[in-house]
Amino acid sequence: METLIKASKLVGAGLLTIILSNCSTVKVSKAPFGKTSDGTPVELFTLENSNGMKAKITNYGGIVTQLHVPDKDGNLGDVVLGYDKLSSYIKASPYFGCITGRYANRIA
Repeated sequence: METLIKASKLVGAGLLTIILSNCSTVKVSKAPFGKTSDGTPVELFTLENSNGMKAKITNYGGIVTQLHVPDKDGNLGDVVLGYDKLSSYIKASPYFGCITGRYANRIA
């Protein structure tokens, strides 16, 4: 679990770097997202740039729960599948938006 959290932070830092390089103003906020069965708190990080792009990423496997991007007319739309609650990810486990893999540092 600790390795998974470290990998999630690394991926989040990478995404933040990409967003920072493409815009002048970035807002980052953190909010509670729930707790795992063993009581580990899970947080939801929101990254937002000045162009309107917004990404919501958990530290539970580095899951991208929402990614809002503007279309050609400037209307924002969520382009990833995801749940609004941590319990849905734990219960269903469909690997929606997971960017670190089931076990961090493993391919197979």
